[in-house]
Amino acid sequence: MNPLEYEQLSGVTTRLLFKNDHCASRFDVRLSIHFGIHPQKQIQGYMADLSTGGFFIEAPNIVPVGTLLNVEFTLPNDDTTIKCLARVAWLNGPVSRRDLLLPPGMGLEFVTIDNQRVNAIRDFLFSEKRFAQTR
Repeated sequence: MNPLEYEQLSGVTTRLLFKNDHCASRFDVRLSIHFGIHPQKQIQGYMADLSTGGFFIEAPNIVPVGTLLNVEFTLPNDDTTIKCLARVAWLNGPVSRRDLLLPPGMGLEFVTIDNQRVNAIRDFLFSEKRFAQTR
């Protein structure tokens, strides 16, 4: 099994194991993120929410559903850097809005993410320090 196949299998396994967690645990965040189709040509943007299954990126320029993007962001609680592939799952276009509470952008789901990084995201989302800062 080559490394990409292993990462894809790991991503699918993670999503299946934490499927209920994905649905129930979406948190508002404001994290800087770099993303792009090519790892060498990434642009900077911001996340509007995050879960262990994916996130929403504020982006005036959206790409089609199904597009794979290289993403990179750092969790502020322990400086864990997440680098992985994510798939555009849905769009919140500037004209056709799926969620009026969110800005224009894209909902993405993790494709290649290991369990260690899923756990780091979970720790960040449920950390007491994070809740203390948002109150």
